[in-house]
Amino acid sequence: MRKEWIMVLMSGLLLSGCAVTYEQYQILEDPDPGVRRFVSTHHLQKGLSRAEAAAALGKQVIVGYEMPDMAEKHYKPIVKENPQRVQTLHQSRHVYVVEFYFVGINQSDGAITDDELTPLVFEQDHLIGWGWDFYHKIKGEE
Repeated sequence: MRKEWIMVLMSGLLLSGCAVTYEQYQILEDPDPGVRRFVSTHHLQKGLSRAEAAAALGKQVIVGYEMPDMAEKHYKPIVKENPQRVQTLHQSRHVYVVEFYFVGINQSDGAITDDELTPLVFEQDHLIGWGWDFYHKIKGEE
């Protein structure tokens, strides 16, 4: 009899489940249509102007969401401007403008670090290459 009660209790424990509640959250503000949720460099090609490259990559990117009012249960997008920074390089007789675009989060630490950026290198307003390998080659740091 004791074994039967133990089996009944064990069966009851196995058959019981956990209840999960689901609450609907909404985005508080829809970002502008030009805001990207991610940035891809696949559309880049050499010869693009700075304006064309900016149009291809987008001037703003959503890096996450925050909930400013817990009671309202609405998310607000966190938007960052692109490019993150611009640098001018003077190498011998060449002047390069390098724009660093945020392309994705590698570590959710609240900081945008170099490993989350992609450099685009322009000479006379035309894209001549991109990526860290190309950037280091231009700087003479091969």
